[in-house]
Amino acid sequence: MNHFRHHLKQEIAVFINGVFLKMLESGNSTYHHRLLALQVIHKISQRAINMIEFYVNYDCDVQYMNIVERIMEFLSNNESLFAL
Repeated sequence: MNHFRHHLKQEIAVFINGVFLKMLESGNSTYHHRLLALQVIHKISQRAINMIEFYVNYDCDVQYMNIVERIMEFLSNNESLFAL
């Protein structure tokens, strides 16, 4: 993803919104599926520049859905899942 993101902007948006975020937001997802989706989101967000680029390229672009906003809403609404 890091090397081809400029060429695959639309595909990355579909993949993140259509697969990982839907898996996290769906009530029908199993615990294992949600865990895998969270691990992917965690891996992507480890590089701060990825989240900044998601915000600039998707949240600030009216043609795309707000990826960073949806991730933050999910995390803030489900913070009890992450309690230690």
